Amino acid sequence: MKEKCQLFLDTYNVFEWFIIKYFGIEYLNELIELAKSDDIKENKLLMVKLNDIWFKLPDHIFNIKENPKGWIEFLNIIEI
Repeated sequence: MKEKCQLFLDTYNVFEWFIIKYFGIEYLNELIELAKSDDIKENKLLMVKLNDIWFKLPDHIFNIKENPKGWIEFLNIIEI
């Protein structure tokens, strides 16, 4: 789990634009804090929230074919 959190922290700068656009800067800041936490429950909550983002984003924009900036990096966190 900690590896996913570190991957998020290492790569969120390439996909933060769509989290901010669709969910707000406060939500992004919450995700960052969850990833930095040493509490496994908060780390798991990060993954729940990232999966929720994946489901809520408009699929006509966020898909492999369209491949917006940062999409592959975002998917790598969810899929590993």
